[in-house]
Amino acid sequence: MKYPKQIMSKTELMGMGFTRSYLDRVSRVKGQTFAFRINPMKTNSPLMFDTVGLEKFRLKEIEAVEKANAMKAKVI
Repeated sequence: MKYPKQIMSKTELMGMGFTRSYLDRVSRVKGQTFAFRINPMKTNSPLMFDTVGLEKFRLKEIEAVEKANAMKAKVI
C-alpha cells in the first residue's frame, strides 16, 4: 500500500480507510515502534504513525492470519 507521507496522524489514516479500532489496537501492541504521541505526557495528544513501520506490521499480521487459516484447513 502506498502512503502519501512517511509520518501520518490517526485521522489521516482513517481517511484512507483504516478503522479507529484497528489503529488503536496496533498502537498498543507491546514492542511496536511505529506509533507514538506527539506529546506522550498528554493523553489527548494526537497519535502519529510511521507508515513504513505500520505497513511492515500490517503485512506480517496478514501473513500470520493466512498461515493460521491454512493450518486450520488442514485439521478440518
